[in-house]
Amino acid sequence: MPFPGEAQDDLEMAALTFAMVARVPEAGLDDYGQYVDLLMSSLHQHGGDLEHRYAFVDATVEILIFSLPSASAFEMLQTDAHVREAAPLLYRPGAHVETFAPSRAAPAGR
Repeated sequence: MPFPGEAQDDLEMAALTFAMVARVPEAGLDDYGQYVDLLMSSLHQHGGDLEHRYAFVDATVEILIFSLPSASAFEMLQTDAHVREAAPLLYRPGAHVETFAPSRAAPAGR
């Protein structure tokens, strides 16, 4: 539902921003790096962009902020064959990953 002054079409055309939070054991950092490289390649193939990449705690915690043109592009990224094939690089070392989809929040002051 659009906010006052916002057209429904504006919402459908706006890119969606996602956050992926990864907690990776130190022994799995190399595998995780390979996974992210493959993920970024697939992200670009689906019209997405990496907006920010933040690493914390000796690089064992990382937050990726990325955008995709639509919810269907996100679904296609999730089912992308290269991403699915690379999943063992992520989970074999015991990484814990959460991806947060956008939710529509009222702008501040409303």
